[in-house]
Amino acid sequence: LFTDIYSSHNRQTSRKSSVQSDSLPSVSCTDEIALKRHLNLWSGVCFIAGITIGSGRFVSPEGVLKYTESVGLCLIIWVVSGIVALLGALCFAEIGAVIPGSGAELAYMKEGIGSIHERTGDIFAYLFNWTNTLILKPASAAVLVMSFAEYFLSGIMDACGPPETLVKITSVFTLRLWAYDGWNSLNSVTEELKNRKRNLWLSIVLALPYVIILYLLINISYFTVMDKVTLLNSNAVAVTWDQVAIGPVVRALPILISISALGGC
Repeated sequence: LFTDIYSSHNRQTSRKSSVQSDSLPSVSCTDEIALKRHLNLWSGVCFIAGITIGSGRFVSPEGVLKYTESVGLCLIIWVVSGIVALLGALCFAEIGAVIPGSGAELAYMKEGIGSIHERTGDIFAYLFNWTNTLILKPASAAVLVMSFAEYFLSGIMDACGPPETLVKITSVFTLRLWAYDGWNSLNSVTEELKNRKRNLWLSIVLALPYVIILYLLINISYFTVMDKVTLLNSNAVAVTWDQVAIGPVVRALPILISISALGGC
């Protein structure tokens, strides 16, 4: 009796297992794992704009006015810097259309150098990623600004050296490019972007002009509400602007700026 019950139970378990195995899709070790494409054009535009717009845009715009000493030239520098960032982003869009992998520079380095040896691309991409994160970006801003201005202008000026004002303006222009850092952010998630070849460059074309116009309007509002002396003496221009223009929500503005900074991480 017990033998019959045990045999019947085994047959039922075997039938259940076969039914469950038939309902599950077969997976082999050769199947490729791919990211789900769920980012559309609107997601791409928001992705670029959200990462590009950071706290530096609201806290330290007085540096441009300090070295240019001209409101008009200050606005021109913001626009030209944005155009340079837009051109760089379009170049990355072309690369992203050819190399579909996510990771931006990481993926492009693996693809470009990886043809030399199987592991060469991985090693160089790994080293570049950590070096860029820990050393290059944090430490190179000041050196980049000053050395570019000094040496570039020295090469086109006479033996007397470049004028101090021109050095300052060139330094500020180079520094303002950092306000647009994030123009290549969408290339990090190209595998998740729907219709990649179309939406990648279209997101860039829509997002960066939006950021340029936003930066320009913010600067115009600063120059409209505050005079040069007030702006140059302020440690946090956005907070000073809020105190002069609005007043009651001054405590909320630093929190909003911190959220903006967190969004750029």
